[in-house]
Amino acid sequence: IGTRGNGLLKCTFDPASQSLQVAQHYRFSAGRKGSLSNDKVNALFTDSRQRLWVCTSGGLNLLEADGQSFRIFTQAHGLPSNIIQSILEDGEGKLWVSTQNGIASLQLLDEDVRIQAYDVFDGLQDNFFSNHCAARLPSGQLCFGGANGISLFNPSNIRPDSIPPLTRISDFLLFNRSVPIGPWENGRVILEKSIAETKEITLDYLQNVLSFEFVGLHFAEPKKNLFAYKLEGFDEKWVYTDAEKRFAHYTNLPYRDFTFWVKSANGDGVWSAPVSLRIRMLPPFWLSKWAYLLYALLAAGLLYAGWKITHMRAEFRAKLALERMEREKSEELNQMKIQFFTNISHELRTPLTLIISPLEQVLREKATDRPLVALLTRMYQNAGRLLTMINQLLDFRKSEAGLLRIRAERTDLCHFIGEIMLSFKTLADQHDIQLTCDTRRQGLELWLDRDQMEKVFFNLLSNAIKFTPDGGAVQISIDTDESGETAHVRVADSGPGIPREHLERIFDPFHQGDHQPRQGVFGGTGIGLSLVKSIVEQHGGSIRAESLAGQGAVFAISLPLGNAHLKPEEMVTYGAGTVSAERFVLPAGGENTAGEAVVDAAPATDGKRRHLLIVEDNADIRAYLKENLQATYDITEAADGQDALEKIGNLSPDLVLSDVAMPRMDGIELCRRLKSDLPTSHIPVVLLTARTSLVYKIDGLETGADDYITKPFSMQLLAIRIRNLIQIRENLRLKFGKSFDLSPSAVTVNSLDEDFLQRVLDAVEQHMDESEFSIDDLARSLAMSRIQLYRKLKALTGETPNSLLRNIRLKRAAQLLATHQFNVSEVAYKVGFTDLKYFRERFREQFGVNPGEYEGN
Repeated sequence: IGTRGNGLLKCTFDPASQSLQVAQHYRFSAGRKGSLSNDKVNALFTDSRQRLWVCTSGGLNLLEADGQSFRIFTQAHGLPSNIIQSILEDGEGKLWVSTQNGIASLQLLDEDVRIQAYDVFDGLQDNFFSNHCAARLPSGQLCFGGANGISLFNPSNIRPDSIPPLTRISDFLLFNRSVPIGPWENGRVILEKSIAETKEITLDYLQNVLSFEFVGLHFAEPKKNLFAYKLEGFDEKWVYTDAEKRFAHYTNLPYRDFTFWVKSANGDGVWSAPVSLRIRMLPPFWLSKWAYLLYALLAAGLLYAGWKITHMRAEFRAKLALERMEREKSEELNQMKIQFFTNISHELRTPLTLIISPLEQVLREKATDRPLVALLTRMYQNAGRLLTMINQLLDFRKSEAGLLRIRAERTDLCHFIGEIMLSFKTLADQHDIQLTCDTRRQGLELWLDRDQMEKVFFNLLSNAIKFTPDGGAVQISIDTDESGETAHVRVADSGPGIPREHLERIFDPFHQGDHQPRQGVFGGTGIGLSLVKSIVEQHGGSIRAESLAGQGAVFAISLPLGNAHLKPEEMVTYGAGTVSAERFVLPAGGENTAGEAVVDAAPATDGKRRHLLIVEDNADIRAYLKENLQATYDITEAADGQDALEKIGNLSPDLVLSDVAMPRMDGIELCRRLKSDLPTSHIPVVLLTARTSLVYKIDGLETGADDYITKPFSMQLLAIRIRNLIQIRENLRLKFGKSFDLSPSAVTVNSLDEDFLQRVLDAVEQHMDESEFSIDDLARSLAMSRIQLYRKLKALTGETPNSLLRNIRLKRAAQLLATHQFNVSEVAYKVGFTDLKYFRERFREQFGVNPGEYEGN
């Protein structure tokens, strides 16, 4: 079925429904080869060979044997118009089509086609023919209706002119300019004779824009002559044109040999033999035979030179290999040092916990014994110094591995450095060292990671005071450059200075100079300045050392102002604060005596002592924690995560305090299992670890841990955090008990518990008016045992399941009374109370007034 604008439809008749079903829809598609040439179908015709022809307003279409694509014939093939109105077949199998510009005969010859067009000059009544207005008479005559009548003719009486035209190439053009016979540009001869007599021309590779003009000598209606041409080696098929466009044009041809072919046909479609012209395009000089010979000579010379150089560099390579081995050995030694320090640093954190935390506790308890306090203070300070060195080693390791990240915030540079200098004032005064700061610009705001930059200035000031003799001076100066875009900080001392041979390597890892620090001061590890340089460069700055032997040393830092040099993830936008609070500080004295609790426990709503589960593979740490917490809490111990999971089912502790690195099951996995299991998801978890990296902290907190504390830790700080976490749970239980709100979010701290409590409320709400709905029914609806339900609800709300069920009913009763839509009796029955007296008593017990008074108020 052909349509006027919707293409061609292939339909089948369905006997069952007595209707046509569309089997395939052919439409015009501009980007698809073989599609219908136009969606306006004017006529359909099946010829004697059962081939389907489709007449459209965009040419004549022949459906291919595959039934999917079309072969298209248009004006380019010789049709007088692309608007095909009608089609007929004569007795010899030749097709005749009428168009809006005449009639044409069409005959397929294998892959070629012969088309002959006719117009009013051939005897037609008019060139314009009507749509689908044609017929073949019994006599074999064909008639086509047009604007001025009917054209009637017998195809067998129309004899074609069998004499083809004489085809000749009439002109050859380069860059749209006709090439003459004789000298061309630069005196070069391209044509020695007429182009019509020339069989071959030679061009260079730049002459790649060619045009050909051609003629077909035939004087019977020459305007109907057709032409076809192709450039062999460039065109894949013949290109057809008419008498008005007797030329071919090619641009940007590659340099190789081509053959131009052209043929012509008379008005009856009789084609002449093709005429050819061979074209040789010479390659550029660098691709010519002489060039390849030169390349071969150059290659031979290079091979010889390469062999000579290889021979000469043998000793040099051996020397480089030896130096590389020495360098790799040095780097391997450095890495071994770093790895050793890193491993031992993590291992030292645990014993340091058992040194610093007890010392801190003793210093608080023995504050009145001055001789003992002085001795313990020195021990505490040196333990703190050891901890600082361990942290520095770990930071250096992260810097070497590219894991050191900064979190910069807006900071007042002068105020920041001033606070750090206060930490060194006592040490400077003890050695009569003048510590000054020359600030020429106040209010300099920079974006710094205060924790990291504190290590920079702490290290520089520590070194300056360490190497400055008694009575000397250490000066810090702060200024900006002339553009006001960079801040400059100089730390200068009056020490012995740095020898020139050490100045270039002063920032190398593990490099230490020959000068010894002041008597009584220990040397360093040799990584402090390397870490300083890494931190400064991460802030987009630079650092250099200046010194003359015997005249002191100067460390100059340049830092960019503003935050344009930072990535978005490297910035934090909360308000500026002071330096890090994690610097090692002596504990304040107190009145605690041995055996007392470090911090009072959170008050329990039921008056019972809270239960802690301590999970730690180190027996000494586990014993220390138990010793300090057992005065306040009931303690159960577990050696690792697996041991903890086996014990926790029967304990239902109020809080789990767990180490991270443990055998069998670590603390991260333990926390993940507790937080993902409904019976234990409500239990707070505090992780203790020697791993200080932010990555480990994030990993721990993402598993659901409520807090993350690094070793060594303050026992007092740990006890306060434990108390606060338990107090938060207690406050939520009290709030849930007193509040009229039945929202689960009021008592839960994670989505798993909130979902559980919501399911409890939904189950009670669904059976609110059923007085016989029991705790066993509730447990079954939640797919839990009665004891599991009891423990979970007791831990979340502080109430037994019976008490919680009754209170939910009473709170719903209060809400219904507040609407003034029901009386007391109706409300009691709606919330599942069958005994009105019992309902009044419980309501008064819960809210302090009887239901009638509550409704009235």
